Formats: sequence, C-alpha cells, structure tokens
Amino acid sequence: HWYLTAGIPAIAGMLTPFLVLDLLACNRWSRGRRNIWFICGCYILAHSFSEHKEFRFLLPILPLFCLLCGEGVRNFAERSTIRLYLLVVGAAANLGVVLYLGLVHQRGPIEVNRRIIEIVKHEPQT
Repeated sequence: HWYLTAGIPAIAGMLTPFLVLDLLACNRWSRGRRNIWFICGCYILAHSFSEHKEFRFLLPILPLFCLLCGEGVRNFAERSTIRLYLLVVGAAANLGVVLYLGLVHQRGPIEVNRRIIEIVKHEPQT
C-alpha cells in the first residue's frame, strides 16, 4: 500500500484529488482511459512486490497521470473564477516548491562542481 498512500501523492502532488475523482468515475471511462489505468495499475502492482521502494520508481507513470487528470483540471478551471484563482494559487505554490528544491535543497552537486573547477584552475597538475 506504500505506493498508493505515500508514493502517488508525493509524485502527483496537487493532481492527486483529480486522480482519485477520475478513479471513482470508472463507469464512464473510455477504452483508452481504461487502458491507461490498467498500465498504471500493473506498473504499481509490479513495483509493490519489491522490498525497496522509492518515489522515483513511480516517475515513469507521472505523464500518464497527467493525461488522466487533464480533463478534470480543465473542467475545474472552467467552472468559476474562484476555482481559477485557486488553480493559479496552486500553480504558484508548485513554482515555489520547484524554486526551493532547485535553488536551495538540491544545490549540493552544483556547488561541488564549482569547487572542483576552482581547484583545477589553481592546481592544474593535480
């Protein structure tokens, strides 16, 4: 259950409610949508048997989740200006997270590479 309770919400983020709503509307799925859900389900099931679990193992199916959520997000945005405002706020929140993770949290490799370049410039023989 780890992938369902922690993995998918972590990688899907704000798309998680749209995924759940789409899953609950299974009686209205087209054949293509059913196939996408089947692929995602098989992928998650196969990875669930492994003892080693990581969020990154679910990243290959994130584009499929985006396809599944697209119609729901569009309908949500078209219903009301308040909902459009919430969508913009959600996008801004994601932008904040991306900036933090890219510029602060995960900047270690960039700093290490800069330091290596400095050392090579000052000591080219080593």
